Amino acid sequence: MKKKPLITIILPVCEAEKYLRECIATIKKQSYKNFEVIAVDDASKDKSYLILKNTRKRDKRFRKTVIFKPNVFPSE
Repeated sequence: MKKKPLITIILPVCEAEKYLRECIATIKKQSYKNFEVIAVDDASKDKSYLILKNTRKRDKRFRKTVIFKPNVFPSE
């Protein structure tokens, strides 16, 4: 049987602690299981990064895909 293609989900996160657990649970419930998640945290000051980090520890599809990107604004 041929393996299904890998799908990459890019999950932008910024101050999403309130909704992030539900979002992650919804992604995990999908019937298509051959996916990876790249979560990009835009310097959240809430617990979003910790939620993503803990999810990565429990689910290999999130493994090494959490990126913490400091918010950078161009000079005016």
